[in-house]
Amino acid sequence: MNRLAVSRSSRAQQAQKVDESFCQSWLQRWTCSPGQWQCRNKQKCIGSNVVCNNIKDCKDESDEDVSFCKNWTCNPWQWKCRDNKTCIPIYQVLNGLNGKLNCPDGSDENPNITGTYPEGHQRCQNGQCMVESLWCDGRPNCRDKSDEGNV
Repeated sequence: MNRLAVSRSSRAQQAQKVDESFCQSWLQRWTCSPGQWQCRNKQKCIGSNVVCNNIKDCKDESDEDVSFCKNWTCNPWQWKCRDNKTCIPIYQVLNGLNGKLNCPDGSDENPNITGTYPEGHQRCQNGQCMVESLWCDGRPNCRDKSDEGNV
């Protein structure tokens, strides 16, 4: 083989390596890290904890798509609203802060809520969810003060 043919062959191999390297870096750019969720348009990765939380974080609004959110399983530290499409942090259930409803349907402030709370949480006598580490800490955290035995 002559020197010119070898030179062309090695240039072609270098060009292919550059193309492959570019493609790999491009793909990595659009692959989300663990604990993240990729918007449908693949233009953004968001935390899985903000999917179906009634706040549109993706430009294409895919993180709040009603049909998608009905099948979404909330994270263990979240509670699914009665509308079956919104997840809120468990500490917002029955928190009654300023009369604010965290679920669009208001189901998070329904005094008849029943169910289990995630590990590390306890239910106040009024049904409010509270982190166990705040129980008996000398400061009432439950609205009814049951975490301090002051009912």
